[in-house]
Amino acid sequence: MKNAFSYLVFALLFINPQSIIASPVAPDYLVSNKDTFVLYSTPLDYYFDIKGDRFIGEIELKRSGLIDNRGYVATWSIEEGKLYLLNIQQGKKSIPLAEEFFEHKTFANWYTGTLYSPQGELIQYNHRPFASVYETDVHYQVIDGKIQKKEVNENVTFDAHKLFPAERFLKDTITSIINAKLASSAALNNIQNGEHVLLGIGFGNDGKLIGYEVKYPNDENSILLKEVQKIANRELPKLPLLMKVKHKNYEPAHVEIAITKPK
Repeated sequence: MKNAFSYLVFALLFINPQSIIASPVAPDYLVSNKDTFVLYSTPLDYYFDIKGDRFIGEIELKRSGLIDNRGYVATWSIEEGKLYLLNIQQGKKSIPLAEEFFEHKTFANWYTGTLYSPQGELIQYNHRPFASVYETDVHYQVIDGKIQKKEVNENVTFDAHKLFPAERFLKDTITSIINAKLASSAALNNIQNGEHVLLGIGFGNDGKLIGYEVKYPNDENSILLKEVQKIANRELPKLPLLMKVKHKNYEPAHVEIAITKPK
C-alpha cells in the first residue's frame, strides 16, 4: 500500500527533461576580497573572439565533450577595481600565462560586458550549464577590464520561522529528524545492518511539503521501511514552509535522503 503522502505527481516533479540531456560545464572562478566564487561568465572567450583563435602561446584550448567542454577553466580576480586573469587550467595542467601575455597575471583590458558571479550557499543544483541557483547573485558591469558598477541580488527571502531551502540543508535536517526518532524505536534491534531506505521528498511552489515517495526498497516486509514510513508520516507534516526563493531557474524543491540503521 502506498503511504499517506505518496503521489503520482512525483513522476513529474522529479524529472526535468532538460537536465537529462544537458551536459555539465565547469565554471570559471572569481577571487574577490580573498574569497573565491564561481563565475558564470567567460571573459577569456571574448579574448579568443578578438584574437581569432583559441591558442594560449602554442597550446590550443580545444572544446571537448567533457565537463570542461569549453577547453579550459580560468581563474580571475578583482583588484583595485580591475579584472585580472590569474590562471588557465586545461584538465590537470596549468598553462603559463607568460607564454601569451608575457606576465604571470594579466589585466583583462579586452573585456567589456557583465560578469555574473553566484555567491553564498548553493540553493539548488541544476544540470544545465551555468543554471544552478545560489543564495546571492552578484553582477559586475565592466568596461575595458575596469569595474564600473556592482549589483547584488538576494535570491532567498530570509524568515526565521521557515526552513532554509538549500538542498544540502534540507537533506541534513530531514535525515537528522528521522534518524533521531529511529534511534529510539522499539523495533531498532530487529532492523538488519546494511539495510537502507531511499526517500524522495517534494515541496510545492509555496514552500509547503507535498509529500514523499519510497524510491527503495520495493519490499513491504522491510522492518526499516515500515519504521521510516511511520516516522515520516508523523514528522514530515510538521516541517515549516521553505523560505521563498526568487530566481528564474529555481524549481520547487525536491531532495532524496538515504536512511540506514543508526549505529
